[in-house]
Amino acid sequence: MPMKYMVRFTGYLDELKRPKHIPSEVYHDVFFTVENDEELRGYIKQMYTIFVSQHAMIVPKNSDMIQQEGNFMYDNSILIPIHMLTHIGTKTRQVVGDIPIIGEDNIARMSDGSKARIQ
Repeated sequence: MPMKYMVRFTGYLDELKRPKHIPSEVYHDVFFTVENDEELRGYIKQMYTIFVSQHAMIVPKNSDMIQQEGNFMYDNSILIPIHMLTHIGTKTRQVVGDIPIIGEDNIARMSDGSKARIQ
């Protein structure tokens, strides 16, 4: 049976290179539906490969905003060059229930229309 996961990629900025208006940690949240742990590890590795190949991490300006993969609203995003990061970490959580849907207003909502609660 497919399992749903939210993976939060956290980019830690080098304090000597960090502009004052950017926080010391930035987040990139991704939802995955997978059949097994091996598939999940493959998706996480793929995201790391994307960050490295882009030489950057694209993150929402508002850390509470979740953007749908492949449907970025660049006006709501910041590109953090990889040389400004000391490292990138992950936090993986299994999702029980519905995965939020990103609306035209770029706000995550549940299938019943209520605003998704970010923990």
